[in-house]
Amino acid sequence: MHRMLESPANGKNTADKKNIISRKKRGCLFAIAAPIIFLGCAELIFRIFFGHGYWELPVELINRPLFNFYWNSWTYSGSKQIRTPVLVEDRYLFWRLAPNTMATIYEDKEDQARPAHHIYPVITNSMGLRSPEIPIVKTENTYRIACLGDSATFGYGLPESFTYSRKLEQILNSRYPDFNFEVINAGVVGYSSLQGRVLFEKTILGLKPNLITLCFGANDVVKWKRSDAWRYQKRQGWLAGFTFALMRIKLFQWLRFHILGFPVKLGINLDKTGLSPRVGDDEFFDNYRAIANKAREHGIDAMVLERYLQAPFTNMIDHKVALRLGIPFIPTQAPLKAAMDKIVAGELFPEVQSYYRSKYAKALDANPYYYVLLDFGHPTPLGNEIIAEEIFKSLNSAPGFEAFIHGR
Repeated sequence: MHRMLESPANGKNTADKKNIISRKKRGCLFAIAAPIIFLGCAELIFRIFFGHGYWELPVELINRPLFNFYWNSWTYSGSKQIRTPVLVEDRYLFWRLAPNTMATIYEDKEDQARPAHHIYPVITNSMGLRSPEIPIVKTENTYRIACLGDSATFGYGLPESFTYSRKLEQILNSRYPDFNFEVINAGVVGYSSLQGRVLFEKTILGLKPNLITLCFGANDVVKWKRSDAWRYQKRQGWLAGFTFALMRIKLFQWLRFHILGFPVKLGINLDKTGLSPRVGDDEFFDNYRAIANKAREHGIDAMVLERYLQAPFTNMIDHKVALRLGIPFIPTQAPLKAAMDKIVAGELFPEVQSYYRSKYAKALDANPYYYVLLDFGHPTPLGNEIIAEEIFKSLNSAPGFEAFIHGR
């Protein structure tokens, strides 16, 4: 009888305990769900209202040309101007061209004195290359060339139709109409030879090119606080993978920007250099050798394209590397200078001289290289035509090209 009288109270206590447990569970769920909902809403707000910002670019890799190229890219939606990043962060390449992008680059007004296209389009394919879409299946009648390089190969300051890769494709298809030639522009702004090696191994090799040209060096000698090899090594392992997974989140990018700081935000000079070159001479050779050996394993010919600079501080390295690797070397500096001298003398392309002098007479009087180079090392449309012709002349030294043309 006593137990029967106590049972309602016991039942009430049991119910109270269940309610307490239930409230604790709800509290725990709320404690977990609230931050997730808050962060989700914050991420949505960032994506809708903030779009793209300079906090997306790798903080530790920033320099003036790279920042200008990134920050000056736009698209239009009706009358609205929208910033469209042409560069995106990549775990192993550091940065790469954004895939499926259509943007317009607007150069700084202070650069208007040089003969460049100050407003020019940048269109990338689904693989993040500045080339038309590349068929996955390559027909037997197709000979495919991949031009690896930096901003000069990319075509900095020019529409893609004026790059030497596109000019080379036009030359080949016009002179060998019975064949199909595809020339891939695999140049990326700011790339070093290490980045070129990684791009070749991870992307270009899968496209099964018959031949590749290598044109790096200008960015290898740029001094940063850390070498490219050190940065590449730091990006291996699970922790780096987790960090780069977070980098897909806009909110995380914004927080990183404010926690780590940023040169523009802090008012630091973007042109400030570090202590050592991004890629040393020995590493430069090692990168070229790795590319050449991998290409040889897959039956791909490789050629070294001389870096075309007003101050030839890399061409001797290019030539020595080609000799040590036993692969063809394509000279460009002498042909470019010869063309410049003839234009100045009025012996070649008088219409080019007339057009350029009508717009850039003062700059050309100070530096006649502007006929063939936009600046210290980016070719003009005419410069790219000359480079394409030099590559074409050198193709006979590639065994695979000769075999392809003459019936394999």
